[in-house]
Amino acid sequence: LDRADAYIVAMTPRADRSGLMGIAAGARQGLAVVALARGELNEVDALIQHVQDLAGDDPMYARGVPWQRGVLAHWRGEPDVMVSIWRQISPFNPYPRLGAAALGVALADLGDLGGAQAEFDAAYADGPASVGRDWTYTGTIGALAELAARLGREREAAELDTILEPFDGQFLLDTCIHLRGSVAWLRAGLAACTGNLEEAIERYRRAEEFEATQGAHALLARTRVDLA
Repeated sequence: LDRADAYIVAMTPRADRSGLMGIAAGARQGLAVVALARGELNEVDALIQHVQDLAGDDPMYARGVPWQRGVLAHWRGEPDVMVSIWRQISPFNPYPRLGAAALGVALADLGDLGGAQAEFDAAYADGPASVGRDWTYTGTIGALAELAARLGREREAAELDTILEPFDGQFLLDTCIHLRGSVAWLRAGLAACTGNLEEAIERYRRAEEFEATQGAHALLARTRVDLA
């Protein structure tokens, strides 16, 4: 990728570079997603900075870079930083339901269950069937599923599990900047929420096997904690 960046600079007129540099920034953003799932947090930090340097003032990256920094902070055990960043960019967020669900997860980690419940209600609205089928759909459903399990929302958990079932055996990508986890891990939490503990354990074990096979060490560690 570094060689590709150098080629773009050397061979492309300055006026024509922005689109190509945006593609290069997107490649780094994808690498940051993978590095985070592997638990390579320092590498994620460097990649996010490289994305920012390449993208400049591109409006899409102007929202995506802070969000990805917030996700990194959350994984570092700083959900308060995630909440602060998200509140700063939320006025400019064109996907409010995804934003509310993701914010609710961080609030739940902070122990603010009242705030998390309010964000869940705002995101869930009149049900998942009304979530827009755009590039944020899977991220919204995934964040809602994680939050429903945290909050003990049994009815919604059952509905979300039905939606996620066909995608078991895959990772759930939260837009293009975050792997929320394996679908089996999300569904394990939903099963536990609805009181089906045997099924939850079986799903956690399935998630454990899948994440280990894929080298997703950070996700695997989280699954093993939940299974324990």
